[in-house]
Amino acid sequence: MTTALASETTRTSKATTWVIRILTFAFFTQMLLSANLWFPYDRSYPTVPLLYFLDFNLGNILTNLLSGGFLVSFACAGFSLKWRKQALGIGLSCLFLLILEDINRFQAWVYIYTTLLGLIAWSLWLKQGHKLLISLQFVLAMVYFWTGVQKLNIQFITDVYPWLTGVFEVTQCLAEYPNLGYGVGLFELLIGLFLLRPKTQKTSVLLGTLLHIGILSLLIKDNWNTVVYPWNVAMIALLFTLFWTKKDSHATPPEALKIRPNLFIIALFGILPFFDFFQLVPHCLALGMYSGTSMECDLILSDKGRNDCIVPELHDKLLYQSATKSILSLDDWGGANLNIPPFASDRVYRAVAKEFCACAKQYQGSVVFYYPERWEDKDRQVVVSCAELLQAK
Repeated sequence: MTTALASETTRTSKATTWVIRILTFAFFTQMLLSANLWFPYDRSYPTVPLLYFLDFNLGNILTNLLSGGFLVSFACAGFSLKWRKQALGIGLSCLFLLILEDINRFQAWVYIYTTLLGLIAWSLWLKQGHKLLISLQFVLAMVYFWTGVQKLNIQFITDVYPWLTGVFEVTQCLAEYPNLGYGVGLFELLIGLFLLRPKTQKTSVLLGTLLHIGILSLLIKDNWNTVVYPWNVAMIALLFTLFWTKKDSHATPPEALKIRPNLFIIALFGILPFFDFFQLVPHCLALGMYSGTSMECDLILSDKGRNDCIVPELHDKLLYQSATKSILSLDDWGGANLNIPPFASDRVYRAVAKEFCACAKQYQGSVVFYYPERWEDKDRQVVVSCAELLQAK
C-alpha cells in the first residue's frame, strides 16, 4: 500500500469513529426528546407497521429493551474497534425491528443516521473501506441538495417562507418579497453541490454551519419541533468530520481517483428522491424537510364524543369547525404525544384515522385528507366519513 493510500485509510478510520460517536449522541438526545416514541409510557398515538401486511405489537417491555439495546450497541461501536461491526449489526437489527413495528419511528433524521451507520457496518463486513468515506460524503451532500430542490415549489413560498421570515421581527419585512423564498432552496441546493467538489468543500461546510445555526435559532425562538434541535448540531459536527480534513500532501494515486460512492447509495440518495415529484416514493425518502409539500390530515367529530374518543392531553389542541364539531390535526396529535411530526403518507394516515373512527363513528366522525399541489397554491381535499373509512379495505 502506498503512503497516500495508507494515510487515506487512517483518515477514514478516524472519521468513521467520530461519525459513530456523533450519531450515537444525536440518537440519545433525540430519543430523550421523543421518549414516548421509543420508551412508551402513556402513548395514545397509534402504531402503524412499516409493512401493511406485517402488523404486530412488541409490547412496552420489549420496545424499551430494543431501544436501549441499539443505543448501547452504537455506543460500543463508537469506542470499540474490535467489536465494531458486530455492535453495529446488533444495533441496526434492534432499530429495524422498532421501525418494522411503527413506521412513525422512521423520521427523516432516523433515515439519515441509519443510512450512515448502515454504510459503516456494510463496509466493515465486506471490507470495502476504500469506498466508505466518499459514500458517507455523498449521503450528506445529497441531503442538502434534495432538501434544497424540494423547497423550489409554490407551497414553500406561500406557507413555509412567511413563517420563516415572521419568527424574528427584524426579518418580517422579507415576507414582502416572496420570491426570495426560492433563494432558500437554491442556497441549500448549492451547499450540496459544493460538497461534491473538493475545492469548494470547506466553503460549503461554513455555509452549512451558517444554515443550521439559522434553523436552530428559528426553531428555538418559535419553540417548535424541539426533537430536531440535536439534529442540527449533529449535522454541523458531521460536516466538519467528513469534509473539514487536512489533505494528504502526497500525490493521489490513479486508483484513488477511480473510487466512487456505493452504487446502492447513489440510487437511494442521488436518484430515488426525484420520484417524489410523481408521488412514487414516500416523502421521507425524498428528504423534503420543511418543503410544505407533505400531506396533512384532520380528524373531525361531534363535541359529544370528545371525552370518549380524544385523550385529555389533546383537548387544548382541538380547533372548532362549527359550534358542535371539533377538529384534531394529526400533526398536533403526534407533536403532543410523541414530540414528532407523524409519518406523512396516505396509507399511514388512513390507518391512524381508522383507529380514531372506531370510536368516532357514533359521533358523526369524519376525516379530511389534504394533498398539497406542488405547483399551485392550493390543497386537494378529500373528505371521508368514518363509516366509509371503516368499510374500506
